[in-house]
Formats: sequence, structure tokens, C-alpha cells
Amino acid sequence: MSESDTPTAETVTPTEWSRPFANWPTLRVISHYVTGLAFVAAIISQLVIWVIWEPVFGDSLKYLITYSMSLLLIFWGLGWWFVFAPVSWRTASTVGIPMLIVVLAFFGSIRRLDMSGDMRAAIEFRWQPTREQRLAAHREQMQNTPVADLGEVPAITPEDMPGYRGIHRDGVVIGPKLTQDWEAHPPEQLWRQPIGGGYAQFAVVGSLLVTIEQRGENEAIVCYDAKTGAERWVYEYPANFVEAMGGPGPRTTPTIDGDAVFVAGALGDIHCLSLLSGKKRWQVNVIQDYGLINTDWAMSSSPLVIGTKVIVNPGGPNGNGLVALHRDTGAVIWATEGILDIKGTPARNRPGYSSPTLVELFGVEQILNLDGTALRGHDPDTGEQLWSFPYENDAGVNAAQPILLPDGKIFLSASYNLGSTLVQLAYEEGKWSTSELWNSLELRGKFSTAHLIDGYIYGVDEGIMVCLDPKTGERMWKGSREGLRGRYGHGQQLFTNGQLVILTESGDLVLMNPNPDHLEEVTHFKVLPDGKVWNPPALVGGRAYVRNAQEMAAFDLRAESTPAATNDEVVSTAD
Repeated sequence: MSESDTPTAETVTPTEWSRPFANWPTLRVISHYVTGLAFVAAIISQLVIWVIWEPVFGDSLKYLITYSMSLLLIFWGLGWWFVFAPVSWRTASTVGIPMLIVVLAFFGSIRRLDMSGDMRAAIEFRWQPTREQRLAAHREQMQNTPVADLGEVPAITPEDMPGYRGIHRDGVVIGPKLTQDWEAHPPEQLWRQPIGGGYAQFAVVGSLLVTIEQRGENEAIVCYDAKTGAERWVYEYPANFVEAMGGPGPRTTPTIDGDAVFVAGALGDIHCLSLLSGKKRWQVNVIQDYGLINTDWAMSSSPLVIGTKVIVNPGGPNGNGLVALHRDTGAVIWATEGILDIKGTPARNRPGYSSPTLVELFGVEQILNLDGTALRGHDPDTGEQLWSFPYENDAGVNAAQPILLPDGKIFLSASYNLGSTLVQLAYEEGKWSTSELWNSLELRGKFSTAHLIDGYIYGVDEGIMVCLDPKTGERMWKGSREGLRGRYGHGQQLFTNGQLVILTESGDLVLMNPNPDHLEEVTHFKVLPDGKVWNPPALVGGRAYVRNAQEMAAFDLRAESTPAATNDEVVSTAD
């Protein structure tokens, strides 16, 4: 420090002495320049981040940088104001202390942050009613609402969706044609009401809607009346899974089979309940029974029923972790080597987040399962692994369902810099083999499953709709400049009558015509205005049943006087 910077009685007044570093004018000048440059650099960097930069992880990294930068600048700015601002201490305190109180009050008023799949934050404040309070008030109001007695178990028809993504788990829906202009003529809302947390879809058979949700410290399996939204029955049991990004609640979709419903909870509880009454028939916990550690985002695979077997996917440290339970008793019929061959204290298991599916490949019926480490084919009778194809990212998040293409080809897609892969499966002289035809980062499905339609694949790449040529892995187009511009977030989609019905992460229902030349968005309509939507929609008889972790609603999408499509019409379009 030079002599000119040394404080003396002649150069420093009592007021100046009251400010930090008042006797170091050079340091204070430097702080002004540095602070100004920091704010200018932040503005320029944000323009670059949101206008030019396209990271392989999508918008999630952009949001994380933006939030971190904003917090840093807020507290840097407050610190500069109190320490270095060229005003008197009284002025700094008079202005700064209320600013600091406002900032601290704002952060203190936050009850919880709800993060989207792209790490976009939604804030729930402490003065707002909790989700549990809203649900409790609604249940009290609806407790005397009558529901019709079914008398007998409804038969499952081709138009029903008795489980995850429909009868065949392919997201193809048989039903009537839909209206085409939801903006000018919004679909009729049949009902809307609060619901517990979680990311399940509705399983729909006849007038029964079954889902699983979080209610306080319990998971609740609930059957609703499709016509009114009234509760038919509720079965609750102690279980409460919470993680920072997704929040509380179970992740799987119930499976209805005959007179029973099978449900997998977030902590590994597998329940079989009576479809008509909700009475428990049996319960096991496959994570506890095999000494597994739950995965980061909880058990997310929906049960698959094959005859007398209920197939569940608890994982195993190296994947290959399926279990078949007896439909009537819950007794173990078989378990695969990935679960049985656990020695010592197991590592975190790798079940992945997709759901097993029954398929036929080269004339051989098998369970197709994409777990956290590989795509595998299993013998339904014994659980024996027939073949496997390694497919793993650093996060272990394989959530999108595999898509079957002709001639033994299987399309896979995942996020976290893994991208899409086309697998060639071969079966010669009783031996299976796999090979990779191509790999591409043009479609990274984080947990949204795409569709193969008329020879092209349509799905969301890190939140933006794209069209992919499965022959080469090349992108035909990405997004558009019209409508919602294809920015559907990590939403979910169904295919019916030659059109895609997409429930976006921000709660819009979108109708889209598949077109390899450009994105052809027909219409859209906001159905869930609050909170992110990771729950797949259900579409039965032209009525859409949608939910997220806060509310549920039903809409009539039917076009007037339009007969239902036949099974042949729908399937031939998706070939």
C-alpha cells in the first residue's frame, strides 16, 4: 500500500472510516470494474448459452448454469453494495438491508422446488396450500358422490388400455377419430380434481381408472370412476420415496388382468388387488427379498402379466434382474442370474426405468427388457437370458421403450450423451447374435418413447420433436417455427388413427400428423396448467385421461359421428 493510501486524520472522515475498505480507494475502484464486467459477461454468456450453444445434454445444462450464475450474481451484487459501493454506510444500509431481507425472505418462503426433465425450476411457496391439503379437501367434498355398482368384472376390449402404454405396450390406441381444432373448439372437460404425487399412467378398463399415487407417508392404489372421477376404492400402505428432482411418489403404472390389478411401488412393493373391491390378495417386496439397494429414481418398471406369471424388474447390480411371481399367490416362479448371483453387500442395482414387454422375434416368443446395462431377451417360461446387447450411459437411465422394426431390427434411444442405436438381432441354427448398425445423437429420448410410423421414427430429442430415418440414423427435421414449435419437453405420446397425440411436459395436449418432410402440428390445447407432466396419457374411446403429480382431468376428444378405427387400420399405419 502506498503512502497515499495510508489513512490519516487529515484525509479520512468519520463517515468514510465507517465503510469497509474506505482507506483503500484503489481496491474499491477495481471492485467497481470487476463487478461491472461480471454483470456484462453474464449477460453476454446468457445470450450465447440460449441462442447459440447446443450442448449434448440438452437444456438441462443451460438451466443449471443460468441458475448458478443468477445466485452468484445476486449475492456478489449484495456483497459489493455493502462493502464497496460509492455511497455512505447509512445509504448502503438503508437500501441494502431491505434488499437482503427481500432476498432471504424469498428463498425462505420456498417450500419446494419442482425440477423438470430439463432442470427448469417451478417453485411452490409456503403460503400456498400443500398438495395433500388440496387432495384432502377434495376427498371430503366428494365422499358422498355415488358410483354405479359394476356387478361383474368388465371384459378387456381392444379399445381399453389395461396397462402401461396399452395392451401391447406399444403406445398404439384403437378408438374413434378425434376433433381437429382444439384451439377454436376446445375439447369438453368431463371433470378435473386433485390427485396424489407420482408419475403413473391410468390403467383403463371399461369405466375403471386405476393408478398409484403418494398420499402423505403412504402409497395409495386408487380406482376412480371414469365418468365422474369419483373414487371407487383406495388401498394404502406405508411407503414414501422422495428424491430432489422428481419429488415424491411412485413411478410405475398398474396392470389390469382379468379380475385383478398388479402394482409395483417405488420401494419394491408388489401388490395384487381385487379389481372390483381393492382388497389385497397378496404382497411381496422384491427389493427387500433379494437384498437389493433401490435405484436412484426408484423402481419404475410396470408389471407385465403373461398367463400365470407376473414379471417385475427389480434389477441387480449388473442388470439381468427379472423375477416372475405367480399371479394367484405371489410365489416366485423364477428369477434371473442378475438377482440370484449377488455376493456380499450389493452395489446399487441397475434395473433401468423401462418396462418389460412380451414380443415375438424370429418366431420365438420372449420377454424384451431394456435394463440399466443392456437390452436383453428372456425365455418367458424359465427366465433364461437368450441374448443381450450392451447399452449403458453414465447415469444408468434407460427409460424409453425399445421399438421393433422389421427383419429383427430394434431401435433404442437414451439421453446422457448415449443417443439412439439400431440393433440387428439374428437367429441362426438355434443361436442368437446382436450387432450395431448405427449410433446417432440425433434423437436422445430421456424417458419419452418414440413411434415408428410409415418407415420413419418420431420422438422428442432432449425435449424437441424430431423425425429420424431409421435406415441411416439421420435426422429429417427438428422442431418448427409454428404452434408450439415442437418444444414438447420430456412429454409422452400415443398413436391413433394415423396421428400422434402428445402430452407435453408443460401440460399441453398436441395433435400431430406424422410427416417426414416437416413437423405438422394440427392443434394443441392446455389440459394440465400447473406442474410438470411426466405421466403418459391414457386415451380410451376418444376420451383422454391425463394426470401429473398434482391433478387429474378427463376430456372428450371425439369427432362427431365417427366410427372407431379397426385394429388392422391402426396397426398397418404404424408398420
